[in-house]
Amino acid sequence: MSETARASYYRELKRELDLRESEAQLLAAAAEKLEREGQTALAEAVHDIWRHNEVARLRLQSQLGALFFC
Repeated sequence: MSETARASYYRELKRELDLRESEAQLLAAAAEKLEREGQTALAEAVHDIWRHNEVARLRLQSQLGALFFC
C-alpha cells in the first residue's frame, strides 16, 4: 500500500473511530437518563446498541494499530 493510500485510509478510519466514540458517549448518557426515568426496557435496548458500537470501535482501533505494523 502506498504512503498516500495508507494516509487516506488512516484518516478514514480515524474519522469513523471519532464518530463511534462520540456515539458511545451519547448512548451512555441516554441509557443513564432512561434508567433514572424508570424506562428499563428502553435503557437495556440502548445498552445493546452501545455494546454493538463498542465492538465496532474496538475493531477500528485494531485496524488503526495494524496500519503502523504494515
